[in-house]
Amino acid sequence: MEKEKNQADNKKEKMKIEIGNRIREFAELKFKTIKALGEALGMSQQNLNAYVNGKATPGANMLKKLSELGADVTYILTGISTKDEIAKKVFQELSNKISGYDYPIVSTLSAGSMIEFFNDEEIEKVAFSYHKKYGCMALRVRGDSMKPTIENGDVVLVDSDAKIYDGCIVAARLKSGDQLIKRIRFLPHDLIQLDSDNFLYDPITITKEDIELVMPVVKIQRDIYKSESK
Repeated sequence: MEKEKNQADNKKEKMKIEIGNRIREFAELKFKTIKALGEALGMSQQNLNAYVNGKATPGANMLKKLSELGADVTYILTGISTKDEIAKKVFQELSNKISGYDYPIVSTLSAGSMIEFFNDEEIEKVAFSYHKKYGCMALRVRGDSMKPTIENGDVVLVDSDAKIYDGCIVAARLKSGDQLIKRIRFLPHDLIQLDSDNFLYDPITITKEDIELVMPVVKIQRDIYKSESK
């Protein structure tokens, strides 16, 4: 029994020291010094040193104040970062071997005329057999400038992390406000040519500075069955 009690006491002491080290870490990262953290907490450096040196364990009131100052209280108490835990759960979710992943269709993308398509409004979701991750969104195409590769009404998936290579199809927003889907070509002198697969449309030549946002299209989805109109 005595041995078990000593082990428990040692564990508590070790935990207090580790908590103190993480408070010190937060102080140095956010406030540069222990003294500055103490001032922000309304606590003397002497009292704060008791926690930093593992002589005392912070209570609810101190933890609340630390949280208000931007500290990750879960990390201070356990050494486990809340952000890391969330990222781990997200990664586990995304790594599930399922047939498809749901992506929000954020708005309408135009392949002929220009229609606003980057916004936060989720209209509907669509499944793609593409590993889900941040920086992806589904866009519905209106227009025929990329026909026959992309038809009017097709849904495309764009991935902001994917590499843009010469000749790939991209969704682009220009600083002029125009938004379009084209095939990108890199020309000398930092010029870019945006081509349509439909020969009825002329190429568009711009500079890199003219582009506000560009993302490669990684998937195309379309309905091939047309139900009879009533």
